[in-house]
Amino acid sequence: MRSAPVLILTAALLTGCTSAPAPAPSTPDPAPSAPSPEPTAVALPELETVLSLLDSSADDSRVPTTRLGVVLEPGQPQTLSDARAQVTGSAEVRVGCSSVGGAPVTVRVEIDGIDRGSFDVECGEAPNVTLVTQETAYDIAGPYTFTVESDAAAVIAVGVVTG
Repeated sequence: MRSAPVLILTAALLTGCTSAPAPAPSTPDPAPSAPSPEPTAVALPELETVLSLLDSSADDSRVPTTRLGVVLEPGQPQTLSDARAQVTGSAEVRVGCSSVGGAPVTVRVEIDGIDRGSFDVECGEAPNVTLVTQETAYDIAGPYTFTVESDAAAVIAVGVVTG
């Protein structure tokens, strides 16, 4: 008779083990979401493109005798000059520019070491380019430099138009 209580106890233990609900299978954590893409950067036109546009002013057929250009970083003024570039006589400054958000560019003119003032040019919103011939004529009798600056990234080309 001894074997009967052992069987009942063993059966009760086995029943208790199998009657409990099985744990739910664990689901893997969802994959981490991909980081949001950075805003698409506005593509500025190539410097060579803006330099070549200096020759194509719709309202002024004169071709610049000098072409200087630079890609500007926001708030970082750049000086454009060419020691060989000397013009004698009356000249105007033609500017082509494109900037992020259409931000203006300031152009400071220095002739033969003398500051001749500055003017602002409203740039085309990248990738568009604005082309402007400054109406102020400068009397040039020596080397000249242009300091250009913008609060936004920009591509700027400056040319000297005579005649």
